[in-house]
Amino acid sequence: MQVKIAQLHPPQMSSGKLRSSTITLISLLAYFFIKQPEVRCRSTDHLQHFHVKEAPTRIVSANISADEILWEILKEAHQLDKLLGVSILADNPIYSNLDTKVSKIPFRIGGDIESLLKAKPDLVVLATFNRPELVRQIKSFKISTYTIKDLNKIDDIVDTIRDLSVILKEVQAGERVIQRFLSKIKPDVTTSTNHQKPKVFGWIGANYAVGTHTLFNDIVKYSGATNALAPLGVQGWVKLNSEIFLTLQPDVIVLSDQFNISSVFNELESDVSTRNWPAVKNKKYIVIANRDLNSASPYIANAIVKLKSYMKKFLGSHGS
Repeated sequence: MQVKIAQLHPPQMSSGKLRSSTITLISLLAYFFIKQPEVRCRSTDHLQHFHVKEAPTRIVSANISADEILWEILKEAHQLDKLLGVSILADNPIYSNLDTKVSKIPFRIGGDIESLLKAKPDLVVLATFNRPELVRQIKSFKISTYTIKDLNKIDDIVDTIRDLSVILKEVQAGERVIQRFLSKIKPDVTTSTNHQKPKVFGWIGANYAVGTHTLFNDIVKYSGATNALAPLGVQGWVKLNSEIFLTLQPDVIVLSDQFNISSVFNELESDVSTRNWPAVKNKKYIVIANRDLNSASPYIANAIVKLKSYMKKFLGSHGS
């Protein structure tokens, strides 16, 4: 059974606050109805389909992935002053790698249109999980948008960096970001050529698992290991029955730092379907920062590097 992971949506602005800001909204309407967008592209478009007349100069992001990708491109291009708004989670170290970097960016983009309009953007970078109502409102104001598609593999992140670097007219900067990213995650020969790759399981809660066609799967693959669910052909974020869990037998368990490690292992050791896993019996697990493990930007490299280092030690201890 396919399981969709719930997205965090910021709280709605209260009707009272919205009414009190009516004058502000009215004063901004003219700007957006007069200024026509130069960019109207989708993440599924090929690069040759982008038609960008002028580089945007007032850019806002409505999600963490866009925050981090835009930051990397614009920082490389020495154009960070063009990034006027980031998502409201950008300051939260649990989810964002930019928490100590974005204090000077003036606007925070949440679930309401008003915070976005105040930035007077000429480009808004969205994702497929942004609220449909917010997306509809943005389009009604004739604001240029780019929507990041679902990012299920490293190649998707690279494609998104390239797309945005074209739109920003910072192609060279984007390519430098890509090359630095790919260099950091390049598979290690000692692990990638190993015939018996360790099986890794990503813990996300009782009876839930992460299969292939996910960024977690690529974290494991680039670290020189194998996703424990890959041999079963399981894709995406799923809920599995106990019988399937019994067959997984992972060598290593990966957990977000948001879990209580003792509680997780007490649960694993008491569950008949997991207590005989090699990873559980040998207490082989690695904790990775949530903002890296669940990143959909070049910052995912932090998770890959950490797991790769752990796997090299694991293989060394097992004489592989």
